[in-house]
Amino acid sequence: MISNGITKLAWRDIHTPANIKILKKVKREGVDSVRVMYALDAIPSKRNRRTVIHACYHSMIFGGDIEFLGNFGNGSGIGKMIGVQWQNNNPIIYYLPEIESKFTVVTVSPNRITAIKD
Repeated sequence: MISNGITKLAWRDIHTPANIKILKKVKREGVDSVRVMYALDAIPSKRNRRTVIHACYHSMIFGGDIEFLGNFGNGSGIGKMIGVQWQNNNPIIYYLPEIESKFTVVTVSPNRITAIKD
C-alpha cells in the first residue's frame, strides 16, 4: 500500500471518502505491514482485542509483518479510566497469547511485539 501512497489509516477518520477507498483497496489487495499502536491496552474486552488482531491478520498478505506497540501504564494490571481513555495497565507481553493465536512472533521487547503472517 505504501507504493500507492498510503502510509496511514487513522481510526478517527475511518469514514472519510478517502479512507473508504483505501479500505476497499486493502480488502482486494492486502497490506504488507501493519502497526497497532497502543491499542491493545486500551481495549478492556479480550473478545474485542481478538477482533482487532483477527482484522489485522485478514488485511495482510502472507509474509507481511505486524508491530504491536504498548505501554503498561502503572503496571498494576487493574484497568481504569485515565482521563477520557481506558487503560488495562498491562505490559504488552500480557497480550502475547492473543497475538500468537494468529501470528508467528518474531521479537518481544518491553514495549513492542513484532510478528509475521505465515
